[in-house]
Amino acid sequence: MLALVDGQPQTLPLKAVLAHYIEFRREVVRRRTEYDLEKARARAHILEGLKIALDNLDEVIKTIRASADVDKARANLMTGFGLSEIQAQAILDMRLAPPRRPRAQEDRRRVPRGDQGDRRLEDIRLTRLGSSRNQGRARRPQDQVLRRPTHADRRRLQPRDDR
Repeated sequence: MLALVDGQPQTLPLKAVLAHYIEFRREVVRRRTEYDLEKARARAHILEGLKIALDNLDEVIKTIRASADVDKARANLMTGFGLSEIQAQAILDMRLAPPRRPRAQEDRRRVPRGDQGDRRLEDIRLTRLGSSRNQGRARRPQDQVLRRPTHADRRRLQPRDDR
């Protein structure tokens, strides 16, 4: 069977083709989990800043209103509350309307407790490290293909002879 191996065309037996395909799927899973891990870490970082802002909401609002412009407000949030630039920008991007009671409770529920975010990060990290988990994830797309309905359904239209 003709296949590209490291950008070079080669004639390979079926077993070698399957081995290269499995290695490719493992690489895809590794890259995807690294991407997910980076996104989860970035989200956790922003949520930590939002939690600080919710815990000190009155002071944050006073700091923002007392600032002359957006850049000054960002700098004041960073120095006053120990936030990073990304966290301060996320706070400035929030809509600060008068809170309604159900909405305020919903916002507090949206910020996960420490163990929820940590569990997600830990799950992604373990997926990156554990080869048995990666094999399961690499196999998942093939399993989905096998579960698709077949075309061996009973014929719905019957042929007619209209001569």
